[in-house]
Amino acid sequence: MLNRKLFADDIMVYSILKDTKEDVEELQKDLTRLESWSNDWQLKFNTDKCEVMCISKKNDYSSPQYHLCGNQLKAVSGVKDLGIYITSNLSCSMQASKCTNKANTVLGFIR
Repeated sequence: MLNRKLFADDIMVYSILKDTKEDVEELQKDLTRLESWSNDWQLKFNTDKCEVMCISKKNDYSSPQYHLCGNQLKAVSGVKDLGIYITSNLSCSMQASKCTNKANTVLGFIR
């Protein structure tokens, strides 16, 4: 089942996959339907900004290959969403690191 989160002109599409080929195929079908909708309404996706991330408890974070508008979506290990960094292993270290770096930069300007 396709889940969507919308904010302004951004959309996040996600699905829970249970390591079955059928789940992967169903998500690709959902992406194809989303592409069809965008063509009907003449709202094109910028596929250069579209990414795929697999969140898993396993050490293997490889993601199946998905396509949108004839382009393969690139796989990433982390994304920034509404100012929060989310990684494929749900670690807080990237968020903490980015906040620390930003605080040190501001401190440097103050000094």
